[in-house]
Amino acid sequence: MATKVLKLKDASREEWLEKRRSFIGGSDAATCVDLNPWSDKLTLFCDKKGLLPEKDDNFAMRMGRELEDLVAKFFTEATGKEVRNDNFSWVSDEHDYIGADVDRTIVGENAALECKTINAFSKYDLEGGEIPQQYYCQLQHYMYVMGYDYMYIAFIQFGKGFFWHKVDRNNEDIKVLIDAEVYFW
Repeated sequence: MATKVLKLKDASREEWLEKRRSFIGGSDAATCVDLNPWSDKLTLFCDKKGLLPEKDDNFAMRMGRELEDLVAKFFTEATGKEVRNDNFSWVSDEHDYIGADVDRTIVGENAALECKTINAFSKYDLEGGEIPQQYYCQLQHYMYVMGYDYMYIAFIQFGKGFFWHKVDRNNEDIKVLIDAEVYFW
């Protein structure tokens, strides 16, 4: 299904960013099907070719990283499921330019957890079960690379609460997504 290509614990941020340029990652997936509100294919192309300056690490990005453990803790408390850090970058055995950096694996399940923080003014109805399309693409992308049956996504929405959802594997959506990623690459 997938091959380990980088042990994240042993890699510097610069090494990780360089490795990410060598594959389409989960956060790139929605861009390949024009469903990412913050990026487009030209920007993604320029990023993968190293033609853009590194994005400045901003407060929101740092908060997302720093709160990932808290999101995972809240998920475990809410569901009783044990999670484990993955700590690797992976690439698909079928397409070595399609990769994944999974936040957590679920112990005893062929599944994983994606941890998110989102601002209080977000338009998404997380409580009502809405999953932002860019994150849905990310989850389906990871299910393709890693062979998962389903995934969970959990959110801390500042000022509003904690929410989590299970997302089933959708092979039709995965085919459309991967075809677009192969074409893009």
